[in-house]
Amino acid sequence: MASVSHRQFHIFTDQKSLKNLLLQKIQTPEQQKWASKLQGFNFEIYYKLGKTNQAADALSRKFAYEEALLMVVTSPAPQIIYELKQYYATHGKATLQNLLTSDNEAQLFKYSNGLLYYKERLYVPDFQEWCIKLLNEYHTTPLAGHSGVQPTVAPLTASFHWLSLYTDVKDFIKHCITCQNNKCQTQKKMGPLQTLPTPNQV
Repeated sequence: MASVSHRQFHIFTDQKSLKNLLLQKIQTPEQQKWASKLQGFNFEIYYKLGKTNQAADALSRKFAYEEALLMVVTSPAPQIIYELKQYYATHGKATLQNLLTSDNEAQLFKYSNGLLYYKERLYVPDFQEWCIKLLNEYHTTPLAGHSGVQPTVAPLTASFHWLSLYTDVKDFIKHCITCQNNKCQTQKKMGPLQTLPTPNQV
């Protein structure tokens, strides 16, 4: 049975620039990420005008009748949210008291719905267990794809905050076995081995 990665498939897009995705100069982290993911597959990209792509266009449009707009919207809540709420409700009251009454940064913190926020981002106490959980989620999962430091830091800092976040990300990636096994060598290529000259015999 042939591997799935060797079966040719077609990608249709209404964005003309994507047709030359693998031929153009990679300029953004997103382009680099998706270009590397698609590198091992056999595919062709076809440009299709949006007005001719009626099937996809119909899916993106709202239904005309109001009664058809009733739907259920759900979103998964990570386990760490429940753990943080439990922590602040029990053992974290001293932490809340210190942070919310601090003269320097009290205005930057906000306690809402059982969670503490720092500049609108979820504040995570400096506990290794919780930090490791988030680092695993934002770096080692298939969606994260073992990206580099900046692509890992960016989505983390968009939602979470802890004091040593950037340092922890760098250290985590430095010790990630998968990343280190696939890391490109940055050292200059060594030349051929040369035999050492032997001293002249008297």
